[in-house]
Amino acid sequence: MKTRVAVALAASLLLIVFALPRSTFAHRARPTPTPAPTSTPAPLPTPTTPTAQPLFIDTASEGYTCSNGVCAFPDGTRNTSYAAPITSGGGTGPTPYTWSVVAGSLPAGLSLTSSYGVYSAYVYGTTTNQQTATFTLQVKDGVGDTARQAFTLTVN
Repeated sequence: MKTRVAVALAASLLLIVFALPRSTFAHRARPTPTPAPTSTPAPLPTPTTPTAQPLFIDTASEGYTCSNGVCAFPDGTRNTSYAAPITSGGGTGPTPYTWSVVAGSLPAGLSLTSSYGVYSAYVYGTTTNQQTATFTLQVKDGVGDTARQAFTLTVN
């Protein structure tokens, strides 16, 4: 008997709750207002934007020596596999940066990758002739800025 009364009472309460207009419960949905601050907070520091460094060909990282504006790649040996890296620094924009020979030419049998990784390139191949070649490499960053450097490479 108690169970029947409890079920009937619960059913009656549910009918009453669902029959009431929603505005009856609106007071529960109101947010509590946030009190106004009693003092003005200190301003946040303004973030600084790092200044981009100009694009340059980084011969020092590879240990290449330079004299009178011309840097030297390591010497190669005729009919022997050759690989030497060159890298850049600074610059901006999307990567990888692209490399090219813009003056002169590499020794016979050698090529330049257009990129290697993000900022670097490789001169590679198998040299075929004993010679000293002079050439200029250019690197272009993601926004089109360029840097150039003259080089020599001797094949013994």
